[in-house]
Amino acid sequence: ELRRDAQIRPEEPWFIGQQVRDALLRTHGIAVDEVVMLRAGGAPRSPGGKVQRGKCKADYEQGTLAALG
Repeated sequence: ELRRDAQIRPEEPWFIGQQVRDALLRTHGIAVDEVVMLRAGGAPRSPGGKVQRGKCKADYEQGTLAALG
């Protein structure tokens, strides 16, 4: 999770995503095609504060998820 005031260079989301993919493959044997990074608080949430995973998926598939990079 990134601090809300974090300043990120345009290439950093790709680099961090690559590190996550490599770690998942090395540690768990899971090959991941894509890692999507959001700013802190950027995921849609229910009124109770839970992340709405279905809405995240739908937004991602429609290209409307506010991803970094």
